[in-house]
Amino acid sequence: MNFNIPFSFFPAKILRKQAKHVLFITKPLEKVFPYLAVTLKQARFHISSAEYLSMCFLSNTFLFAFFLIFLNLVISSTDAVNPFLKSFIASLFLVIFISFQQFAYPKIIINRRVMNLEKNLLPAMQNALVQLKSGVPLFNVLAQLSLGGYGEVSKEFLKVVRDVNAGKPAIDALDIVAFENPSPYFRRVIWQLTNRMKTGSDLCETVKEITVHLSAEQIGQIERYGSQLSPLSMFYMVIAIILPSLGLTLLIVMASFMSLSEAGIKSLFWGLYGFGVFVQFMFLGMIKAKRPNLLVD
Repeated sequence: MNFNIPFSFFPAKILRKQAKHVLFITKPLEKVFPYLAVTLKQARFHISSAEYLSMCFLSNTFLFAFFLIFLNLVISSTDAVNPFLKSFIASLFLVIFISFQQFAYPKIIINRRVMNLEKNLLPAMQNALVQLKSGVPLFNVLAQLSLGGYGEVSKEFLKVVRDVNAGKPAIDALDIVAFENPSPYFRRVIWQLTNRMKTGSDLCETVKEITVHLSAEQIGQIERYGSQLSPLSMFYMVIAIILPSLGLTLLIVMASFMSLSEAGIKSLFWGLYGFGVFVQFMFLGMIKAKRPNLLVD
């Protein structure tokens, strides 16, 4: 299997083998998570939603038992009142928190796939346009793109090529890939291709329109990204530069009037330093998160 359950003690293969024993518990939960099956397909987790829920259930059962025993031993050593109840409640909250992380894990994988797809989509379409203008058939173009090193885009087209070689019509193979793909730009490209194939239109002109649209969308994303950087830069200047500088000056002045110990003054300075480092990492994370997906590294 190409994935692991987050915070799990056991590999996914072992959990999947044992998951069949608890399917009767998790099968009714599929109605509670109606979109989980599509999410798993888009994340390329080749299992059913009931199996994934069963794997999470087994993993969290062992985690709950581990937390319960460990916390019960720790709390009991402090002579606290009713240690078992406290450890039970704490273990339950920890397992609930981990469960939310596990349910969100496929979406995290989807977001990574979307970023990889969209940053390679425009170069792949430009390559396809050149080949179509040279008279190369569409299937051969898709085969070339599947081996062209375009990341997730190549993987998607490789799936289309395999399905067509297995006897499936090209339009059906493209429609399936579009349905299971999480990127709206990629789905739009595939749907434009299949619609033109059904009507018999010129695919070269279609791919040209796609590249022009993606280029315009890329420019628009860059402009929006630039407009977002200005307030972020101001936020960075205020939080990471101005406030620490003023805070440091204020601490020096206050330390001369207050009877603070040397350890207390050092703690304040180290706390201010830690705050500055935290803001630096947070700012870098915000910049990376807002970076347009269509930009190529």
